[in-house]
Amino acid sequence: MGVDVVVLNSSIAGLRVQAAALLQQTVSQFAAHAARLESLKNSGSGGAASSNSSNNLAAAGGSSGRHSHKSSNNSDDVVMVDASEAAAGTAVAGEVAANGSSSTVQWPNPANPASLTQSLTPCSLGLQLIIACFEGGVSGSLRPLLAALLPGVLALQELSGPGLQQLAGEAKSAFVLYKYLPFAAGQVPSATRSILAAGSSEAWSSRAAGMVFLQCFWFRHCYLLDVQAMEQLQAFVVGRLQDPKVEVRSLAAATLSGIIKALPVHEIDTLRGQLVSQVHLLFSSQTGAAAKRHNAAVAGAAGQQQQGAAFLAEAQAVVQGLKAFVLSSPYDVPSWMPEVLMALMAAANSRNPLVRRDASKALSEFKRTHEEDALEQLRVMLREEQWEALTQVTSSATYFV
Repeated sequence: MGVDVVVLNSSIAGLRVQAAALLQQTVSQFAAHAARLESLKNSGSGGAASSNSSNNLAAAGGSSGRHSHKSSNNSDDVVMVDASEAAAGTAVAGEVAANGSSSTVQWPNPANPASLTQSLTPCSLGLQLIIACFEGGVSGSLRPLLAALLPGVLALQELSGPGLQQLAGEAKSAFVLYKYLPFAAGQVPSATRSILAAGSSEAWSSRAAGMVFLQCFWFRHCYLLDVQAMEQLQAFVVGRLQDPKVEVRSLAAATLSGIIKALPVHEIDTLRGQLVSQVHLLFSSQTGAAAKRHNAAVAGAAGQQQQGAAFLAEAQAVVQGLKAFVLSSPYDVPSWMPEVLMALMAAANSRNPLVRRDASKALSEFKRTHEEDALEQLRVMLREEQWEALTQVTSSATYFV
């Protein structure tokens, strides 16, 4: 596959055309078959991710992996064959995935090794193509092609099961290499759509992969995003604070802490104000009017249980959002920090043990990352009873008097 990438720069026109056609076929099949392998994770057949999958993804996003990255001096117009022609094959793959009418692409059946192999081979070829692009130093020239392959890479993260080990390793290696790729302005919208598509996946490991990739993508490309794209990505991250998987919620809080750094001041104030207001509604009067409104919304034991689940999801999302603000200022104490900490204190006094645990962890994280000077600065900004309450929550229990 690496030879085919190099042939794109060949002086022989026939070789360039054949290489471009092969790449287009690879991209088209990779997108369709990656979506089908992702369905194994959705059904739980051979694709169930382990409990430490989010840690593996986060490590992949922050480590260089086993493949070294060669920087490329090539620009988009150095390649003699427009790589966007190869990327255009994803449109065909999308139609196949939508109606399933293709006679050459079949859904993989975990019980049928031959059916599974039909998807393993094109996915492996696509991943090897990605690795070859980076190791061959031509990733800059083939950015349109790599942008087209990104959705499949996100979908293939954390595969597990018989016969999937090698493909899972290749997918992780390709995922690591993408953090080295600076997308051109023309590929940023495509990458944004890939992240949003991964965020709406039924497979939680795909949602987690999209969140981890967004951390690097936002850092390198936020200045290339238009207002609509920034709002969509921000809404995606805030929405994932209510994800049913705790791993995705934690990644969303970490991602939001980085996004906050690049937002305008008025948007930061608006988001923080919304979270603090939700805290007041959820925790300020759990035995008063708020509880009555919740109980009046539904009737019966089943309704009460459903309402309790809705309350827990909203409460945990608010706590994770406030935690993102704490993480966004790990060493200093901005003027808004006391308000955020007091909101977390209200959540830490919740009668729900899960909410209480998450809020206490967020407060402990603040104390862990701030040194004595910062804590003294905070103490001046708080009333004495507020400081004592905060100290009680963040201090470890001791049996020595």
